[in-house]
Amino acid sequence: MQQRDLAQPQVDRVGPAAAAVRLARTPATALLVSVALGLAATWLGIGLAYATGWPVGFFITAIVTVCYVVTRFTYPRHTARSARGAVVDFGMAGTAHGCGVDRPDH
Repeated sequence: MQQRDLAQPQVDRVGPAAAAVRLARTPATALLVSVALGLAATWLGIGLAYATGWPVGFFITAIVTVCYVVTRFTYPRHTARSARGAVVDFGMAGTAHGCGVDRPDH
């Protein structure tokens, strides 16, 4: 069994957040895009379930998966600057600082 380094937290993005980090340039925008994708997938899934009689969860999962796959192969990872000027790489699972933000040494 492989040992996990506890100093490096694992960041797993799921659903709308996984797609949103590819579409957005800032964390605040990624949050808003994630909420919008989640709401759109939910309402579209409810509508499709009502029209077809299939389970709602199937449609919501399928819509979110399609959104992620499309953004995964269409948009590159974005590297952005936070409000304080720190470089934020949305594609990293963690850095030496453990939060995904690299701060310059002063």
